[in-house]
Amino acid sequence: MMNKAELDAKLREIAILKMALLGGSKYEWKQHVAIARRVGLAEAQIADVAHWENSVAFDDREKAVLAFTDELGKSGDVTDETFARIGNFLNTTEI
Repeated sequence: MMNKAELDAKLREIAILKMALLGGSKYEWKQHVAIARRVGLAEAQIADVAHWENSVAFDDREKAVLAFTDELGKSGDVTDETFARIGNFLNTTEI
């Protein structure tokens, strides 16, 4: 899945790190921080995943992925607004 997915590797790792935080998975966090660094995430981005809304480390596309991941991870559902927001940046397969 990591090597054959259409989603950009940096966006994938941002989403995985957010889900690791939401799920309290220290193992997943540790494993994917190393991967995130390898695919080019900045240290500021890794540090700011928990409070991404007010971070300047993420661009609009990355924040759309984080909003989507946040909602999905917390409630299992995504609002129409958030789905439309991510749709501005990603195609259906990437989503």
